[in-house]
Amino acid sequence: MSARFEEIDWHPAPLGEISLRRRRYPGSGTDVYEVKPGDDYLMSSLFTAGEIALAQLGLARLTGAELDVAVGGLGLGYTARATGSSGQYDSPSDPPTS
Repeated sequence: MSARFEEIDWHPAPLGEISLRRRRYPGSGTDVYEVKPGDDYLMSSLFTAGEIALAQLGLARLTGAELDVAVGGLGLGYTARATGSSGQYDSPSDPPTS
């Protein structure tokens, strides 16, 4: 693979293949990580507002003290990071950083 593009992992899935890839963003030279089902885009480290908003909306509905919050699913970790950094709940582990 070139220095501008790398397919990190690929797997067949019931609805088609899914891949995790890294590409160099030409405007800034930073690495962009993407989760792609087939030729579509599911998640990107370039556009994270949706994942962060998901955490904020979920946390806004919770009340009480000493709640355990679990975030799971296929993604890049931005929802989990936003949940842990909200200050409302303890974060037992952080997602990996690039």
